Amino acid sequence: MTLLVTVGLLGARLTDAFRNGWRENFLADRRDLSARVRGNRRFMGAAVPDAKLNGHGFLISTLPDPGE
Repeated sequence: MTLLVTVGLLGARLTDAFRNGWRENFLADRRDLSARVRGNRRFMGAAVPDAKLNGHGFLISTLPDPGE
């Protein structure tokens, strides 16, 4: 994904909750990759510094939940 964003083919806007969620879900089955995943997050942040999305958390409760 980072490559697609850095060359302008994809616009990434991610919240901390999303980043934490994918990491926790991925590491639930692959604890052996914990150090690499932490490093990946730092590299992604450095490569795409404007990808961090803030101030929109209040909108989450207004989104439909397909499971309900």
